[in-house]
Amino acid sequence: KTGIDLKFHASPNLGSAVDDLGEGQTQIAYLTPVAYIDAREKYGVIPLVSPLTNGKDTFNLMIVVQKESPIKSMQELRGKKFALGDEKALLQRAVVVNAGIKLEELGSHAFLNHYDNIAKAVLHGDFDAGILKDSVAEKFEAQGLRIIYTSPPLSSYLFAVNRKIPPGMVIKLRNAFLALKPTTPENKAILSALDQSYTGFTPVEDKDYNTIRKLIAPFKNKK
Repeated sequence: KTGIDLKFHASPNLGSAVDDLGEGQTQIAYLTPVAYIDAREKYGVIPLVSPLTNGKDTFNLMIVVQKESPIKSMQELRGKKFALGDEKALLQRAVVVNAGIKLEELGSHAFLNHYDNIAKAVLHGDFDAGILKDSVAEKFEAQGLRIIYTSPPLSSYLFAVNRKIPPGMVIKLRNAFLALKPTTPENKAILSALDQSYTGFTPVEDKDYNTIRKLIAPFKNKK
């Protein structure tokens, strides 16, 4: 749709994704909200579009346990093993603490990088609980997970571009995303390659992430 020759690059973690975008190794990146905030602060990257999940421009983080687990509440996670994603995913930590339990009250916690890894680790009993993006939690719920906590709505993941991208190209890219609707098999395949719940895209602005900035502020300087 844009006439641009695009090549895919998989960053090994959020920190690399931020630096690759900011330093121009990549020109477009698909980022978590916290990775975007970091990239904006460090490099002035430009927010492009955010995906719609079943028509919504927000997502939730969910805390899950095995379906047969006796754990019913956050308070019962004290002393238990807990799985998180990327170590730089401060929003996950903020959600856990805001749900009513401090990380130091857990028996232990570990960073497994990807949501699928977390879901499988809880299913297999390697961890008592873990935190997942809503669409991943719902997918694995059918395989034996149970949700014990759902966060308030959060501004979604987004595509952002390097600040040196010409304004005309930014507009062209944004329009291509916004035109992507699940009205044809080809378009549905493109959307589901990102997430099977995605139904399109919506424009996004930096101020849309101010609520998340406030949530993660207490964790910015913590390891």
